[in-house]
Amino acid sequence: MKFLYTQVAVLLAFSAFGQNGITHYAPPPGYTNSQLFKRCIAVDSTGNKWIGFGSIGTGMFNGVSWTMYDSSNGLPDNTVMAIAFSPNGDGWFGTMAGGVARFSNNNWTTYNLSNSALPSLYIKAIATHGNDTWFGTFNSGLAKFDGVNWTVYNTGNSGLADNAILSIAIDANGIAWIGTVNGLSKFDGVNWTTYNDANTPALFSYGDNIRGIVLDSNNQPWFLSSSLLHFMNGNIVALQDYMPCPAIDNMHQIFKGAGGDINLLGFFTSKGQLIVLHQGIPQIYYVPTNGYGVYDPVSAKIWLASYSYNYNGIATFDPSAYTGFGLGHTYDNFKNLDANQVKAAIMNRGDMHWDGSSSPKYEVPKDSGAHSIFASALWIGGLDQGGSLHMAAMTYRQSGMDFWPGPLDTINGATDSSTSAVYDRIWKVDRNQISEFQYYFGNGSVQNGTYIPARDIIEWPAHGGGNYSRNLAPFVDVDGNGIYDPLTGGDYPKIKGDQMLWWVFNDNLAAHTETGGQPLKFEFHASAYVYTCPSIHDSDRVLNYTTLYNFRIFNRSGITYDSVGIGIFQDSDLGAYDDDYVGCYPAGNYGYIYNGDMNDGNSMSPQPGTYGGGPPMMSTVILNGPEADPGDGEDNDNDGITDEPGEKNLMTGFKYYNNDFSSTGNPQSDTNFYSYIRTQWLDGTPQTYGGNGYGGLQVHDFMFDGWPYDTTGWSEETLGNVPSDRRFLLSCGTFTFPPNEVNEFDYALVWSRDTSLVTKSQAYFDNNLRDVNKIKSWFTNGNAPSCMQWTVGMTEQAGMKKTEIFPNPANRNISLAYEAETDQAVYEIIDMTGRRLSAGSLDRTGINVINVEALPPGLYFVRISDGSKFCSAKFVRN
Repeated sequence: MKFLYTQVAVLLAFSAFGQNGITHYAPPPGYTNSQLFKRCIAVDSTGNKWIGFGSIGTGMFNGVSWTMYDSSNGLPDNTVMAIAFSPNGDGWFGTMAGGVARFSNNNWTTYNLSNSALPSLYIKAIATHGNDTWFGTFNSGLAKFDGVNWTVYNTGNSGLADNAILSIAIDANGIAWIGTVNGLSKFDGVNWTTYNDANTPALFSYGDNIRGIVLDSNNQPWFLSSSLLHFMNGNIVALQDYMPCPAIDNMHQIFKGAGGDINLLGFFTSKGQLIVLHQGIPQIYYVPTNGYGVYDPVSAKIWLASYSYNYNGIATFDPSAYTGFGLGHTYDNFKNLDANQVKAAIMNRGDMHWDGSSSPKYEVPKDSGAHSIFASALWIGGLDQGGSLHMAAMTYRQSGMDFWPGPLDTINGATDSSTSAVYDRIWKVDRNQISEFQYYFGNGSVQNGTYIPARDIIEWPAHGGGNYSRNLAPFVDVDGNGIYDPLTGGDYPKIKGDQMLWWVFNDNLAAHTETGGQPLKFEFHASAYVYTCPSIHDSDRVLNYTTLYNFRIFNRSGITYDSVGIGIFQDSDLGAYDDDYVGCYPAGNYGYIYNGDMNDGNSMSPQPGTYGGGPPMMSTVILNGPEADPGDGEDNDNDGITDEPGEKNLMTGFKYYNNDFSSTGNPQSDTNFYSYIRTQWLDGTPQTYGGNGYGGLQVHDFMFDGWPYDTTGWSEETLGNVPSDRRFLLSCGTFTFPPNEVNEFDYALVWSRDTSLVTKSQAYFDNNLRDVNKIKSWFTNGNAPSCMQWTVGMTEQAGMKKTEIFPNPANRNISLAYEAETDQAVYEIIDMTGRRLSAGSLDRTGINVINVEALPPGLYFVRISDGSKFCSAKFVRN
């Protein structure tokens, strides 16, 4: 697996946050950048912020000025690793080499090896509860101090999981939760319980380091391990698994926010990233630091401190003043296509199959850790009536973007950022959700509010407003009134396949910073979809390893474009990124990637991120394209017939280019991108047959179109190229595109593997060819098999206990009269739009009290899932 590193201007990053809920405060004066390196942040009961620095002690910021403390005026050591405050206002400061300092009534007291029972001078974590203060050491266990007596716990005298402590939290019942490098320990004063890879392997598969622990408003522990967020569901460690965005991979701090929200702080590319779990709903904020955060109830702000040198002060963040459009991924605009054996990341700005930063996100087989694509993107360009080029494309976002979310005005082809922000999401629906919705609408449960449809069904973007198109996302109009009304009319999304993602984007919100080209004023209705059939015959298993894509392209410009070409760009890394070849089969309208040597990676055994022996190959197949211009003299669909009636543009060119800045390297301008779509090189010379496709005598649109097993053909294999990192472009066109018309474009990614076949043999390529032909046949005839089984909907009628809610209406708390049957029983509070606002576990006492004070007045639903059963009930918040 490769990782992409791009340079980003830090000043530009900071300007994006100006007046976006962020207020910056200068650091303490008189220190160098390296001295201002930070280790922790805390807030006292009066709202003062305390920073632990790496080499200059600690600083107190009162909102106006700094007061500094170091080894010359109170601290035993100048490296402060942890800070906490007791209920009585005393401050506790853990250092790297001096033990603990207590700050009380402006006086300092030191506790070290000579005057206390501290087992180590290196303090990593501190927590307070009542009169007790707990100290976690770097490698010598845990100590508790009640103001008089010390108690030490370690692996030798207790059930502590490890002597290296990273985090501590004490809940309202006095139970200690201790995060170590070897998992989580729970201590109730008598008994110890440990949770780690040894007894909960599925949840700690990325490591046992418990970086932080937070108690929410319900006294429920949440803890951050290596790239995973967990919570305690009764006595069971549960994975918080409804955060599909890759942001969670980069979180390194957890802290408690307003109203008991769970806050996570980390990084994404050049930006800090704050994730807030507010009433059970994850929200992403991009902030100018990725260091440390703390919530201050006095100012009702989140305070942020960077540990890097990019910005050495501190800052406040007010989520209510935040506008995040265009700053990065959210849980709405980054989703996975994942119903079959592929897990493919989809974004809504013209690119896909990567995380937008540095990592591939086209995993196949799903959950294998091996990816077959690093990144994909759409290119499109054409000439106006004056011969000027208009061009839009994406690669790696290193220069910016040419596409943005949302439709265009049907009159003038314009849009604005507020409209774009509304459509800055991807709608994801599967056939099970639709079948479930149809079932419950049929029995009246949707109409009477006892069943809440999926959010994306309720909010399906069928219609635009104003001058935007009234026909956006396709839907089944059950009641025939022309209006999408799922809750009253039973309408539902019209999807392709068994699972479909739908989004709309355009190229005319802002300047094109990827290509530098003029906008086309095109609107794109995009969908990505899959079929799933686990029980399908082995010879047809390719269905479960294929993803399909459809683009409906609308010309909103008022211009008739000539010589319009479409390109599908792929940086296709088949497992290991540095040992691949590419080629194409024009008669089949597809390009492909295959392993350049016999094993993917360095051995027959798959290494992390590779396929090992018997590697797969993958083809990109153009299934449908715009109609060719009549009489253009080209065989645009590669069927051996020129200019037949209704001829479509399919794969009209295939180009491989180098990752360099030569004439056969990376495109740098709009004319470069367009030249590649036209199968020309960057200097305008045509692509030619043989060698590297440059400077030959015979113009040829398809690079490496010979089968690799055929020694007489043109392929990377016959040339003896060194296998390496590969990227390629499939072209479709050119064609004329009048205003107010729509053109449609479809392609598929077909992944084939048969480890019994010799890599690069004829049988190896024939196997993929058969798979491609099956996908093409299923697409053309509309008869792809579907085995998705709908099993939801009958359990509530099978005798599950009902729940009662009281009081109802409610002001502060509701009580659920429901006795859980399993330890996995959970509740969700859902509003009328289907949004989940809160969630939690249920115990078996029969009565569960839930605080609803934070909810605005209105009608809500409580949905209970208990094992394989569920039920729901309504309540009113006054």
